[in-house]
Amino acid sequence: MKKLYNKALLYQYYHSGKWALILGSIIFAVANYFGSIDSINYLKFRISSLEGDRISRGSAFYIFVELFVLFMIYVLITGINKRNNLTFLTSGPYSKEEIKKNQIIFLLISLTILTLIYIYIYLCIYYREREVLMISVGWLPTLIKDIIRLIVCGLAFVSYLVLMDTLFSNSGITIFLIIFTPIVFIVDLSMCFYLSDVFKGYSLFPGEVGVFISKMLHIVSDYVLNYKNVVMIGHVEEILAIILIIFATGIFFLLTWLINKKLIINNINKFFNFKIVEKIFYWTFSFSIMLLITVIIASMYAVVYLQDIYFGQVRTINGTIIALSLIVGIGVIAAIFQRLIRKLMKKFI
Repeated sequence: MKKLYNKALLYQYYHSGKWALILGSIIFAVANYFGSIDSINYLKFRISSLEGDRISRGSAFYIFVELFVLFMIYVLITGINKRNNLTFLTSGPYSKEEIKKNQIIFLLISLTILTLIYIYIYLCIYYREREVLMISVGWLPTLIKDIIRLIVCGLAFVSYLVLMDTLFSNSGITIFLIIFTPIVFIVDLSMCFYLSDVFKGYSLFPGEVGVFISKMLHIVSDYVLNYKNVVMIGHVEEILAIILIIFATGIFFLLTWLINKKLIINNINKFFNFKIVEKIFYWTFSFSIMLLITVIIASMYAVVYLQDIYFGQVRTINGTIIALSLIVGIGVIAAIFQRLIRKLMKKFI
């Protein structure tokens, strides 16, 4: 009987997200087709001009189309009123674990369909352009690498979606934070590095780490970011990056499962599933605002007193200590302010 209930829930997810899956699959197929045609045309040009006979990897555009399709499917199967839907389903024959499991299964099925579409389009183009591809080098390894990139990026994004979904009870807040959490993290990190430059401290971001992250982005993008003159990535580094992404994906799925088991429906408020998540959200908001104000003041200080907007000619340990002290101080003050913000929000919401 439980299997029938799970099938019914999975069908409900399909009914909710089928149009996003169908339209997204069409868009993905069209983007993949034209991207592959461009690669073939570029290969023909290189062969005709005697520049080489190696086919280039697929464009990163189809990766972003894949992630967008998965995101739209998630939005539709989750619904506008996520909290009421969860309460309704758990009041019936479904447990929290079964609901989350079926959500993940449907997203993985969607990822599988997109992957099969990619393989089908590639094989159709190979059959049509087989005379050219037979004299080219590396078309099969390129296909395998692109499929691995498609699957790895899709799995990582699905794990991120379901983890964020587990933390928040409001659909609007969840969608907003899924988009802006990585952006806020990168901006805050950049402002912390900037403070160290303002006070002529040592870099808080070692060059080797930047080089490695730049090479990891090669899994998603068509090229390695030109960080510290990085222009090449080896096969070992590419494999290591894939392994790390898969490991992080596994951690995200594990956290989702553990957090979901701790979820208590009666403790859910209008926006957050856990009080600790609410505290972290308001602390991050306070920290980001105060860090931005500090960076603006530090920039004014650098222009007025240092008379130099290009910082960091002479690095000192004192500058690093000042920057770290400011960051820690902002974090402590933000912890105090988040309590005040939470109290104000409870009065108005």
